[in-house]
Amino acid sequence: MAIPTDFNEFEHLQSTILRVHNRIVREEFSDITGDDLDLAVPRSSLRWACLLKDNDTCDMMIQRFLLFYFTLRRAQDLQQPFYGIPLDDLHASRKFK
Repeated sequence: MAIPTDFNEFEHLQSTILRVHNRIVREEFSDITGDDLDLAVPRSSLRWACLLKDNDTCDMMIQRFLLFYFTLRRAQDLQQPFYGIPLDDLHASRKFK
């Protein structure tokens, strides 16, 4: 499939990120529906602040990502858990020259 002549790289990237990120945010705040939006309620206000909007600038999108993944402690979802042997156990079971 050929790329259209009026193709805008940023708009395409933004719309893709918007769909994926907003789906994750809506799942996280699934107890709040669109009709329950009340900015006076902290959880509802957080949901609104985390959702990407179509007219967001790139900087605004980054701020919303930081709010959702780091302030709300969802950054652990970005990396697989790391499992290892505690160093003391390793040293006790290994002989060094």
